[in-house]
Formats: sequence, C-alpha cells, structure tokens
Amino acid sequence: MPIIVPVIGSQIVLGAYAKLRKKPYVLHKTHGYRPSVSVIIPAKNEGRRIQYALASLEMQTYPVEKVYIIDDYSTDNTIEVVRKMHFLTKKFEIELYHNEKSVGKTPGVKFGARIATTDKIMVLDADTILSDPKYIEKIVRAHSDSKTGSSYGTVRPFSKKDQMKTLFKMLLLKHYPASRELVAHYKNKAEMRPLQKLKYYFFRWPVERYREALYLTDQYFAKDSALRIFGTTLFPIGCGVMYDRKLLEYVFDYYESTLGDNLTTSEDIFIGFSLVNMGYTNIQVPDATMISAEPRVDRLPKQLFLWNSSFLQSAYYFKNMTLSLKPKKDKPAYGWIILAPILEKITYPIALAYLIWFDWIYAVLTMMIEYLAYVFILRMSDPGMGKMHFLKICAVALPLRILNLLLDVYVTFRFLVDLAIGRRNWRK
Repeated sequence: MPIIVPVIGSQIVLGAYAKLRKKPYVLHKTHGYRPSVSVIIPAKNEGRRIQYALASLEMQTYPVEKVYIIDDYSTDNTIEVVRKMHFLTKKFEIELYHNEKSVGKTPGVKFGARIATTDKIMVLDADTILSDPKYIEKIVRAHSDSKTGSSYGTVRPFSKKDQMKTLFKMLLLKHYPASRELVAHYKNKAEMRPLQKLKYYFFRWPVERYREALYLTDQYFAKDSALRIFGTTLFPIGCGVMYDRKLLEYVFDYYESTLGDNLTTSEDIFIGFSLVNMGYTNIQVPDATMISAEPRVDRLPKQLFLWNSSFLQSAYYFKNMTLSLKPKKDKPAYGWIILAPILEKITYPIALAYLIWFDWIYAVLTMMIEYLAYVFILRMSDPGMGKMHFLKICAVALPLRILNLLLDVYVTFRFLVDLAIGRRNWRK
C-alpha cells in the first residue's frame, strides 16, 4: 500500500478517466464577436526582453487599443527601451507608468485594470512573447460565452534558439527595420562565447528542459482533463491571460477590504480560483502559443515556491471549493483537483520516508514507478516530439523532480507555520 497509493496519484487517475471517458472541450463558434482589447504589462528590470513582448503584440492580427506598461521601480534601462518602442509601434498606443518604489506585481495589475476602458484586458508578462500572430484572436473567442472569466493559450520555454531565430529575424528585423541598432545591441548579447555557452548549458538549459516537461504535462494533461470534466481549469497561465475587464476589476474591489494586495504569492492563481468560485470559467485554448523566459537553475526554487505556495493559499481561502467532493446543484466537485493533490504532496514524502527507513530499495522502486508514469504522460502530451529531445528532457526531469519533492515538503511546512502564527502577507 505505501508503494501503490502515492504512485498512482489522484491526478493521474482523474486525468486518465477524463481522457478515456470525456470528450475534449470545444469552444463555441462565434460570428462577429469583436470586443475591444487592451494589454497590461507589469515590468521590473525587463530592459532586455520587454521590446520583444511589445513587438509580438504589434504582430497580432487582432487589434489592441492600448498597452499599459506598469514599471515597478526598475533600476535598469526598461523605461528607456519602452520609450524607444513607443516610437516604433504603429498599431497601438503605449502608456508608461513608473512606481517611485517597488510594490509588487499585483498592485500594478490592479492599477491597470482600473484605468483601462476596453471590454477585455490581457495581462502579459514582460518576458513573454506571443509567438502565434493569432494568439489574441484565438483566445478572445472564448469570451463570446458570458460565463468565461479568463482565457489563455499554451506556453513553452523561451530558449536561446528562440531568441536568435524568432526574435531577431521574425520580430524586430522584419517588422521594425528602423530598430536595427537596438537589434544589434541585443544580438551581440545573445551570441554566446565558449564560457557563456558553458554557463547556459549549466544554469539555463536544464531549467528549459524541465519546464518544457512541466508545461506539457500540465497543459495537455492536467488542464485538458479539468476542461473535459468540469468545463474549466482552476486557474489560467498568468504570463499571457485575457480577462473580462469588469469582472477582473470586481475581483480586485471585492477583496480590497479584507486582503488588500495580498492575493497570494501568485495573483493569477488566486484570481482563477475566485472566478471559478463565482461561477465563471478559465478556458485554455491549446492552439494559441506563446514562449516565456525561464529563470536560472539557482532561481528556479524561488519561482516554484511562489507557485506551489499560491496553490495552497488559494485552497485555504476558498475552502468551500477545496472540500467539495460531491456535486451540489450548479457547483461541481472541485475538491478532486484541489484537495487530492494537496494530500498527495503530504502523503508521498511521508510514504517515501517510511520506505527509506523500512528498506531503501522499496523507496527507489516507488520513485521509479512514479517517474515512469510521469514519462508516459509526457510522451502522450506530445507524441510528435523527437526521440533525442524526449530523452534529454527525461534525463533532466528526474533529478529536478526529486528536488521539487523536497521543495514541496518545505512549502507545506512553511504554509502550516503561516497558518499557525497568523501570517497572511502573501503577495508576489
């Protein structure tokens, strides 16, 4: 039992059930639905990447009325780059706001939502590129359903290969011939010398491969399964998500008096939970693609800590959803995709610790069985992936998944301490 229970996993069982027994979620067909759209880009020290996010917006087939840049007290050349791009962009107006001190991402998004006037508002991370020119056109369709609170596409890691091929050749050189000086400056930084290559393959390449696996299994297995069963995902992918503007503003206003800006350590997860709790949906559009920059391997634990913590914090704030294991009227049993994974994070390390004490061979066997299940899901998520690339991802994923297991233990312990001492300053 200690071997079987943690290995099978509630998410794997639920996902298998959804894939085998439930039909894929299908967007409603729309004709003539053209809501107005504006974009919020929260930024802090993103001078190296924000111009590419703006360039990808200029390439979009769906019109963007205005882009709000909320600079959170950057100390690099972010503001200078934004001002240069302001003269290069032709399809939309850029409004730049600069904080006199750093206050975090959540207040910036909240400020942007309150000053925008369009029907829909998209929150785009400054280090994210909409690689699909029809990204906005595709995700906006989901909002023709009045129950859609947010919509978003799929993301994959932003690698050096993407930087050279996608950014310089497709984005800036093609669409901004007047920006050759800016292109040359960043191209020199992207071309790696031998020592830089060594640093890249040691600090960034493993993270890109691990996150590629994480994104594939989460987006094409976990989120797809939730859409099939519940008609919604728990929360969107926050690096490129479109919200109904009035609804987003309502969420911020509703929790202003009780939580202020402390909407957990990843506000997009909290907002997603709140929308589902209100009866709205978070819809993933698989064929709308974007790429996002990944942190160095030494900074990966912090980002994973923020995401994992936010999931626990949101589950705490929305206990009615977390403890819902039976459908009630119009409320599905969301507890199966909230409570079950939380219990798994607790029982799996305990079971492994017991097995190590009992006989370490059983612990290794347990982890290998779980890992093989993970590899199978990964392969099914992208059947067309090259064999060599697949093997590279598998080789990197194993040690990083073990480290993530240790991080889960710390996150859970830290969360319990926060609950015990009444600490609720959860903010990104």
